[in-house]
Amino acid sequence: MKINEDIIEIIIRDHKPLKKLILVLKDGSKERLVKEDQFEEFVKVLMAHTTAEEKSLYTQMKELNDLRMDGLESETEHMIAESLIHEIKALPDDDRWNTKVKVLAELIEHHIEQEEVEIFEKVRAEMDFETRKAIGMVYAQLRRELDDPQRPTIASELSSSFYTFN
Repeated sequence: MKINEDIIEIIIRDHKPLKKLILVLKDGSKERLVKEDQFEEFVKVLMAHTTAEEKSLYTQMKELNDLRMDGLESETEHMIAESLIHEIKALPDDDRWNTKVKVLAELIEHHIEQEEVEIFEKVRAEMDFETRKAIGMVYAQLRRELDDPQRPTIASELSSSFYTFN
């Protein structure tokens, strides 16, 4: 992940591994035992992605009138996904597990499509490149921290630095 990159480009690239895992999780011909490792990888990647996205991009979207509702809706979809993940992890029944995993995959697939097709165009219209680049720096730092929990946290310092670009 490049440090001086537009948040939109970073997130689109970040969506790629999620899209691949979604295909596996939606596959009704595979049994739970086959999907469990991919589900765990999906959860790991998804949670790092959503946490960084909420703390960088969505925080800024909610500050702008024309993006506020999109930011709140996207954040709500993340909360629903997290709730579903907790439910899935507690399910002993294979059929229910497969059903909820498929619903989760479809929810995230829809969320990604909506971001890439609709929301990012609005973000481009409302935020200049320098602002998007500053948000991208915060996102990249958060992802590094989330991917390596031993790394010291400096993202809070970065998050305040891009307000000067607005």
